[in-house]
Amino acid sequence: MDLMGSAVPQPFHFHWDLWDPVPLSSSRLDTHLSKSSPHQLLSASATFSATSSAYGFFSAPPSRIYVAQLATQGKLLLWGAKINSLIDKGQIWRLATSSLLHANIGHLMVNCYSLNSIGPTVENISGPRRFLAVYFSSAISSAVTSYWFCKAAAVGASGAIFGLVGSVAVFVMRHGGMIRDAKEDLQHIAQVIFLNMVFGLMSKGIDNWGHLGGLLGGAAMSWLLGPAWKCESMASDGRRIFSDRAPLFYLTDRKQKPR
Repeated sequence: MDLMGSAVPQPFHFHWDLWDPVPLSSSRLDTHLSKSSPHQLLSASATFSATSSAYGFFSAPPSRIYVAQLATQGKLLLWGAKINSLIDKGQIWRLATSSLLHANIGHLMVNCYSLNSIGPTVENISGPRRFLAVYFSSAISSAVTSYWFCKAAAVGASGAIFGLVGSVAVFVMRHGGMIRDAKEDLQHIAQVIFLNMVFGLMSKGIDNWGHLGGLLGGAAMSWLLGPAWKCESMASDGRRIFSDRAPLFYLTDRKQKPR
């Protein structure tokens, strides 16, 4: 059985050149600009509270599901793993459940560490609903890509985790002018992806197709959903007014406008 196991070596940290923004609504944002003393907005630190977050929702269930796998003596694993021949027979749910299962305790620990490294950052920059959308879409795109290009059975959450990495990459590329050391951040992300792909090629039982599918799925969903902050105007008191110009908002606004 192939594993989908990733290793994000350290938490992602990057800083905005703006004061901490205060949301005005779901799609608008009002910020105070300070070029002389920039304040940190985003940081995947240990102080992040995951107890009431979407990331927190995913930080505990994998271990509980793994306990259930052990309790059922592998029956749960066989029921939910990505097995192409059974998917061909109509067991489509395996494209979703395979990302919730793990082959062994080491596989589980690696993915929990990776999720802890990248999860808080993605939720901080995207919010819980976008986080869930990116995570689930990445998991599905990972399993679908693996189904098409990898015949071996596979389980693991790393396809979804790769999607979170892709989401951060899209965010940094979109907001390079607002993030200090954006080039270095992108280089770090590229290094993470490259090292994991090389490790997958050199190791037996690693599903690189699943990793690639999750990465592309997460990047695509993040591009569609945003956030994509754009400066609209300057207020009389010197504050910059930002709006979220994610493509999804543009598409929905067009549909709502009368013709």
